[in-house]
Amino acid sequence: MFVVVLVLVLVVIDVIIIIVVPRSAILQAKIEGGKWVFYQSREQQINAVLKSAFRDGYSWNDLWWRVGQDWSALDASDQGSFVNQFVGSRSEFVSAMNNDKWRLIAEEKQHKAARAAKDAAEQQSWMESVCDYTSAEGISRSGAQPSCYGSVDAAAEALRAFLNSQPRGDSCSPPRHKVLDKCVCAAGEDWTGRDCVPARRAGFMTFYMYRAQDGACYDTSNVGTADLSGIMTYTHSMLHSVPQPPGKPAPPPSEDAPPPPQYAEYQACDSANLKPLSITRITRWLVTMKITHHAIFSGKKFSDYVAFDSGRCTVPGCSERWESSSYQVGCQGMQMPGYEYTPESCTGAAQGHWYSLPGACPDEVLGCKSHECIHHMPGGDCNGHGSSDSNCFYTTHYAGEISLKQMEHLATAPEVRGPFKPGSFWDRAGDLNFGKWRMRAVTDFFKKTYPFLPAALPQPSCSR
Repeated sequence: MFVVVLVLVLVVIDVIIIIVVPRSAILQAKIEGGKWVFYQSREQQINAVLKSAFRDGYSWNDLWWRVGQDWSALDASDQGSFVNQFVGSRSEFVSAMNNDKWRLIAEEKQHKAARAAKDAAEQQSWMESVCDYTSAEGISRSGAQPSCYGSVDAAAEALRAFLNSQPRGDSCSPPRHKVLDKCVCAAGEDWTGRDCVPARRAGFMTFYMYRAQDGACYDTSNVGTADLSGIMTYTHSMLHSVPQPPGKPAPPPSEDAPPPPQYAEYQACDSANLKPLSITRITRWLVTMKITHHAIFSGKKFSDYVAFDSGRCTVPGCSERWESSSYQVGCQGMQMPGYEYTPESCTGAAQGHWYSLPGACPDEVLGCKSHECIHHMPGGDCNGHGSSDSNCFYTTHYAGEISLKQMEHLATAPEVRGPFKPGSFWDRAGDLNFGKWRMRAVTDFFKKTYPFLPAALPQPSCSR
């Protein structure tokens, strides 16, 4: 009987409090030793919350928005998440609350969510108009059509591992670049706090390489690759040769001429079985490359570039080269008259860079690489034998692709603004502005199709 009477008394007290005290002026919070506390003014309410809070890094907007909600529905852990750093600006906080700023912030959050949903729908529509999808079950988390190389998930994981060591920054000023939520220097450079300087200690650098190839899948070793401007120059030259003015002889081949076309792998050790591949797509690769102690001492992170033909090094003295420089990645700048693909970070006439990736048994063509040769010449590809191996210098992860058909579509896609007419994506090879537009269009395609990866990464310098 006593318990029943006590409960009835407590219920009556609660009803009186609810009737007498305005609902908007009550903060019913189980704080201060577990006791229920009632406040008669808005300022008392705010002060109590701030005094009982601890550091958790909330912004003013988060604080204003959350305090403005129905606090009787929040428990002690939610109330305790507001930080002591706001106590010094209590008057500003109370003024904002009295002006119902939390309602304006809540409306802005709703508008942002609506805009994000609209952007996502537009992106999906754009991708469906450009990409030939297979089935819903076959689509990777990037949203792009799967390749025979697999999804880009491994590249995304590798990039996150690299970015974990980089400083976080909301805004990045030159010479650093914004990559996702981090500020990074060009590959092979370190941030001193004031400037980007060549790396002073051994480690790793991560950047993109690109390959022009057909629809088959090949190993990413014993091949030549390029940066974006380089691969666009090479692809353009293979698809559309630039005619020479009347009466002017064609320039002699230069050392920077495109490397011989790569060949599909064949079973018999017979060059007669080789068939030159036809370019149908450009694949992108996330490459993580070692910076060795020797590279730091010499001031040159890359070895000399070497050309590969059907998986074999074709420059003189290849065997001696592997003994002196091991299997390091090679690099050299390119110059090809008649094609303008200057990287946007450059102001000169540079057209990009070639890279060479020595792999196992680089002195023999595909199909002729014996087990003995592979054992004695393992190559620099870490994908084959682990990053701790002294001969291991690089790792590659598939990071997306764009087909030539999709490039042609970019010339007329309503989402892409540019100076082109239908079917004219490759026109005016020697126009620098058109070349830059083509590179931006391809970069935007990668950004929309593979949102988990940055559209571009700062490239390293071949010379330092």
